[in-house]
Amino acid sequence: MEQSLDDTSKSHYSFGDNRLAALRLEYLATAFAPSSRRFLQGTKPGRVELALDLGSAIGASLVRDVTNAPRVVGYERSGNFLAMARREYPKLTFRDIDVLSPAYPDREADLIYCRFLLTHIHRPADVPTTCVQHLRSGGRLLLEETAAWFSPVPAISRYYDLVEQLQAHHGQETLIGKRLGALAAGVAGARATSLLQEIPGRGGHGAAARDESSNMEDRSLHAGNPWPACSRRS
Repeated sequence: MEQSLDDTSKSHYSFGDNRLAALRLEYLATAFAPSSRRFLQGTKPGRVELALDLGSAIGASLVRDVTNAPRVVGYERSGNFLAMARREYPKLTFRDIDVLSPAYPDREADLIYCRFLLTHIHRPADVPTTCVQHLRSGGRLLLEETAAWFSPVPAISRYYDLVEQLQAHHGQETLIGKRLGALAAGVAGARATSLLQEIPGRGGHGAAARDESSNMEDRSLHAGNPWPACSRRS
């Protein structure tokens, strides 16, 4: 019997979790590391004791390196990715957690970071709502998603179209970054800020697109300081 769309198990990662899929994630992490690092550095709270990385896949080193938090915990559902992450980063903690679960085992987090995850979730609005409940007062939830993408290379443009069709088949939104501000604004007990930024491609979408493809990323922040962030209110 087919399960209801409300079932958390309906969330689906379209690119698999084998070694080739992990290599794809490594390429993406390298391509977006500079802009994501600047984003984290400019928006993280002044004090970070506990940081959560949702959908951490094969590692959570960016959050660790930027925040210097004594506790960094990655949440991931793939057993293969969890095994890779634990081998590569034995000093970090990784948990087998569904981010659509109503309760996380880690509470009072100073920072929760989520990059390119909501695009794979069939109930994306549930994630920021749950996350804010697990932040300390003044903590921040940082969301990073794609709002638009384009390339002058026909093959890559076709690839973009196919990805959008594939994700739509699973009830997902490839360009959910367009709605981040609205999703953030709908979270009770939080202040929200949204920033749209163009990220030129740097090889993350294939050699032919180097310096030509672009992503329009929306960054929203949830959780307490009158910064360009969404902060949890006291």
